[in-house]
Amino acid sequence: MVLWNRRDRLSAALIHHGDRGVQYTALRYGERLAEAGIAQSVGSTGDSYGNSLPESVNSLFKKELIDKYVWSDVSEVNRETAEWVSWYNNQRSHS
Repeated sequence: MVLWNRRDRLSAALIHHGDRGVQYTALRYGERLAEAGIAQSVGSTGDSYGNSLPESVNSLFKKELIDKYVWSDVSEVNRETAEWVSWYNNQRSHS
């Protein structure tokens, strides 16, 4: 989604950090990141230092959006999630 949404505005210094989950260590996933010019970073086994930022964002997402409403269907969640991510990345004040 980021590649599609920001295709003309991606930083040359962009780094994707993931844990050692199978999806993040898959060859095709790494190839796709390389094709897009994105460096890949994977945390070391047994530590959680690299997960603090994603865990924080996920917590905010759940608190600020998901847990506040009763959702009628998946398409509504998808639409509102896209709007929240856009707001979070482009308008929200970050420390």
